[in-house]
Amino acid sequence: MNRIETKIVIMVSQRLSAAKESEEKTDLIEELSENLYQRYLDLAASGLPEKEALSRTMESLGDVEELLAYLEEADGLAGREKRDVRPDETGSTSAGGEKEASGETEWKSEKGAASDPKWKFSFSAEELGNEIEEMVNAAMATARVAVDCARDVARDVTQQFRNRYPDGVFTQFHTEQGQRNDGAAVWDGKIDGLECRLTNGDVHVSVTQDPEGGVEIDGDAEEIESILKENGTLLIRQGRTASSSFLFHRGVRRTDIEIRLPGRLWDRIEISTINGDIRLDPELVCHTLSLQSVNGDCRVEGVTCDQAKVQLSSGDLEIRRMKGALTAESKNGDLSVSGEFGACTLASVSGDIGFAGKALKLDGGSSSGDLALRMEGLPEELKAVSKSGDVSVQVPRDEGFCLTYRTISGDFSTNLTLEDRGQKEKNREAAYLGGGSSRIGMFTGSGDLHLFA
Repeated sequence: MNRIETKIVIMVSQRLSAAKESEEKTDLIEELSENLYQRYLDLAASGLPEKEALSRTMESLGDVEELLAYLEEADGLAGREKRDVRPDETGSTSAGGEKEASGETEWKSEKGAASDPKWKFSFSAEELGNEIEEMVNAAMATARVAVDCARDVARDVTQQFRNRYPDGVFTQFHTEQGQRNDGAAVWDGKIDGLECRLTNGDVHVSVTQDPEGGVEIDGDAEEIESILKENGTLLIRQGRTASSSFLFHRGVRRTDIEIRLPGRLWDRIEISTINGDIRLDPELVCHTLSLQSVNGDCRVEGVTCDQAKVQLSSGDLEIRRMKGALTAESKNGDLSVSGEFGACTLASVSGDIGFAGKALKLDGGSSSGDLALRMEGLPEELKAVSKSGDVSVQVPRDEGFCLTYRTISGDFSTNLTLEDRGQKEKNREAAYLGGGSSRIGMFTGSGDLHLFA
């Protein structure tokens, strides 16, 4: 650790000195210091003297009151987890502070007189204490499991965030140069690209009817910073300070925003959020579109673009009336897509895939989900694969095609009159209406295949 790094660690530690020493505090100081040091390097590289660069770096730490509250809550949670109830070795203590000796225990009335003999119990204070201890330990064990699960989720989200921003989120944010605005804003001028990065929050993009209008940012925008970069791209992101950035990616803060774009051709639209949904309204037209969410759904309607790419981890994807080329994948979610496409690739590990519309080339695959593809026109090439799910393809009745299919333990069914062309490399081959230039492939391991018009 060099001299500047050491200074930053000391100054961050001083700002958080009101918090009790804990593992969470140590981790927080380490993370903030790393991000602030990268911020310092950026400022120093821009030509600022060391003293000024360090001063501006520490200003960007922001208000630490929420961080102190976060550490206090974390410390209280850890304290409750460690607390245990143990009976006194010589006997239990009553609410009034009187120690009850081991032996027969009896209930007494409010006045202190002995109660009816039938309410006497033949268990000792030691036995009572042991039973209480077992009950408390069982409850604490359940609480520990819940706490561990919550921490695992937090670590998972944090790791995903660090994987995405290996040099620190604050560094990624503040290397950008350009005109800045905080909170809700209206941007005018030459803007042909949009880049929106959120950690916790939903993003809603709509289109206005004025092609010469400005970009409007609205919603819970108190912690939103927007930057018009020199290349004409408007960058929108959460966390104006290191403190707020930390709280966002820990899930303590959340911001939902709406972005209204003028109705014109956009060069590039990129939207990403870790914990949030993405929604795009009709009439958006762009050259390239990129959408990413770790824990959220995505809904797109009436969008036209040359190339679109959607990546979801655990959310569902719904696309309606899209035009262009599309690559979409979701690890654990379903994909439902309709429109007119050049090339279209759809993939899910455990989700179902649905398609309706036209495509020159369609490639759909799922490990354990079902595929249901309704083609309004025959593609040049169609490939539908599922390891253990069913595959269903609907085609026009009056267009010919060549078919290759295989199912290991399932059935194949069709309402079309096919010309059987034998077997090739474990696959069955057939043709409809004499074949043609269109090729269709249907494959599943343990599911069924359905081909119909």
